Amino acid sequence: MLNYLRRMNGRTTASDEETFANVGELIRGYPPAQSRAALYEAATKIPGVVASRSMTDAAGRSGTAVSLVGNTDRYDLIFEPQTYRFLGWQVVPKDESRGPVRSQVILSVTIVDRAGQVS
Repeated sequence: MLNYLRRMNGRTTASDEETFANVGELIRGYPPAQSRAALYEAATKIPGVVASRSMTDAAGRSGTAVSLVGNTDRYDLIFEPQTYRFLGWQVVPKDESRGPVRSQVILSVTIVDRAGQVS
């Protein structure tokens, strides 16, 4: 999985930051449980990524997270600990003068039969 994430952008290799961003891109869909766990596991193998057993998302839910600290921000991907269901992401500035925490949460996912169907 990690090799796939590194080559996902069509280049022979990607930076650690690009690879981490690729995890975020894939996990935002609705991958099966095994794929979610594989993405989480692959993220933990990216140099510089730290796994946290407890992190709270913007909706107040507790989860486990993988985080990568960049030059100016920390990037967190937050998962439900038992199923690895993706709860959301947040970007935390290293310096408060750079602005507030930016975040997005996924409160629900509905699978439908056709485009445009609501439920």
